Amino acid sequence: MRTQISSRQFKATETLKQYAEEKLKKLSQFYPDIIEIKVIFEHLKDTSVNTADVVISIPGGTLTSTATADKHELAIDECVENLKRQLIKVKEKRNNRRVSPPTIVEVEPELEMEDE
Repeated sequence: MRTQISSRQFKATETLKQYAEEKLKKLSQFYPDIIEIKVIFEHLKDTSVNTADVVISIPGGTLTSTATADKHELAIDECVENLKRQLIKVKEKRNNRRVSPPTIVEVEPELEMEDE
């Protein structure tokens, strides 16, 4: 699982990057086949709003989550919770499809008894 962390309109600190990596590593418990995680932190100076965008690449698609909070740490926590629910849902769908469908068994027609 590769993790790519970037920031817009500010320089992300190492502690913020480490915090995000620690939180995102926990997602592999729910879906071990994660290919890549991309995180984009953004800080809007005019409104002092902090946003975290997380995109997860898994076999067969991508999952995304965006959260806004006062601190980037709170935004990443919200994204992780949202993605955890999404990963569990995808995993359940995948496992339900693997269950073999009910098989249809042909029953031989009963032989009619001849009248004596």
